[in-house]
Amino acid sequence: DSKTTMVVALEDLVEREFTVDIQQKGTEPTGYIVYDTVIHTDKVKVKAPVSVMNNIAKVVAPINVSKATKDFSVTSIFEACDSAGNALNVNKKNITFDVSESRVDVVIYAVKQVPLKYEILEENYANTIFVSKTISKNSITLAGRKEALENVNEIVLDTSNLVVNENESIYNLTYDVSELIPSETYLYGDTKTIVITVETDAIVRKTFTVPVADIAIK
Repeated sequence: DSKTTMVVALEDLVEREFTVDIQQKGTEPTGYIVYDTVIHTDKVKVKAPVSVMNNIAKVVAPINVSKATKDFSVTSIFEACDSAGNALNVNKKNITFDVSESRVDVVIYAVKQVPLKYEILEENYANTIFVSKTISKNSITLAGRKEALENVNEIVLDTSNLVVNENESIYNLTYDVSELIPSETYLYGDTKTIVITVETDAIVRKTFTVPVADIAIK
């Protein structure tokens, strides 16, 4: 009888601890954003063959937000991903977790684009012509509970601190956005300051003396 010899290559198992990243799947409905997430188990120990472990770049807890219009909690099953973000097949790759899932709490806020308004009372500035008035951004986006945003229809910038003098022609009024927004709302985006730029020109008045004899009456 002939004998067949089978060679089996055994690979060592190794263990490594990962911090679990929350992975958002899907896009929030229009007018809503994921404002905050809290994961209850953010560390996991992973066991896998050496060659497989070398291919694990991160461990994620996926959450689907495509229909999220209010806060929710979900139990998310962990996934081991490669450097391209692709989930690895844990059964085929012989990957095990000491904890395989975690609850994730998700805070959903409404967002609203709010126009910025300002007015400069030109009649308060004698002998001055206002050549131009510009603002660095015409609106900002606020986030918050829907009821907190409902009555926020515009933000008015105070320009009463504009002081015009004859030695300057360009003035900048700078506003800290965090000081402009109503309570219980939050700035959404990277805009930190708003600048109103005003260009002026002085009205020059001169007095001329004209002899009466030089005035012709027709």
